[in-house]
Amino acid sequence: MTIIHSVDQGLINLQLRKILGKDFKNYQKYLYHSERQIGGLLNASNLFETQEKKIIFSACSFLANQKEAVDAENLFAILKVNINAKIFLTVEAEKLAKTKALDQLLGKVQLIDLPKISNYKMQTVFLEMLSNENYNLSYDQLSIMSSRMIPNALIMQNEINKLKLFDRSELSNELLNDLVFDYNNESIFKLLELVIKQKKIAVAKLYDHLVADQYSPQEILQILAPQLLKLIFVYKGLASKLTDGEIIKSLSLTNYLLKNMKQLCMHTSSIKLDNFLSGIMNIDIKIKKHAIEPINSVRLFLIKGV
Repeated sequence: MTIIHSVDQGLINLQLRKILGKDFKNYQKYLYHSERQIGGLLNASNLFETQEKKIIFSACSFLANQKEAVDAENLFAILKVNINAKIFLTVEAEKLAKTKALDQLLGKVQLIDLPKISNYKMQTVFLEMLSNENYNLSYDQLSIMSSRMIPNALIMQNEINKLKLFDRSELSNELLNDLVFDYNNESIFKLLELVIKQKKIAVAKLYDHLVADQYSPQEILQILAPQLLKLIFVYKGLASKLTDGEIIKSLSLTNYLLKNMKQLCMHTSSIKLDNFLSGIMNIDIKIKKHAIEPINSVRLFLIKGV
């Protein structure tokens, strides 16, 4: 059994592929949602399966959330019985919880703590991920992509996944310049706030004003994406009981912006935010492939909200 934790889910995914190689595809993958789920799967594996199961459980919040960890003694007992099985437990968190039962389990399994990517190492990790997907970009193309991203492996993987929607012969500098989100832009937070609070009339009015004033629909999406991503990180940081200081330091936020983001987190959920980010990326791709009309399509998407 192996436990992997990191503030960057993309790094966790990359580490799993490094460890498992071609065997990764043979692992059953589950999103953790209850003690009964894990217990049922492991007991079924022990009692009825002649072939050893290979399982990856993601989002194991009981490993990082102190209250869940305290209430998970029975689950830790089940896991200890299965420490020799080919099981991976992962959680997106900087630190794990502290309980006697969890400490006993950690002493018997392989523990992998992945620190977040530094600015210095970002290019190396990005090149590794491109190599894993057999992409060989030019220096200019690498510069376009890396200059717009922040040190986060999940973001890098999302951007690489966009490339798969095009033939390799189509990957020009011009296409990449339009395709890659600028995750460093700091604006239009008000529009995101209105969308999350489902203020549909206000969303429509602000969107119409922005389009008429200075922004194209794609530019609005590209500005919303980094704001939304930071909000997702704040939400998960709060769920992991990180302090305000830890969140501010890791995301380079101001106290004022964190306060506003914490208030927004009360109006939504992690799943809704993740789905909204996926929706932004999907509609952006459709616009770039000329599959939809941009102005009204983005307007309706934002009015629909999270």
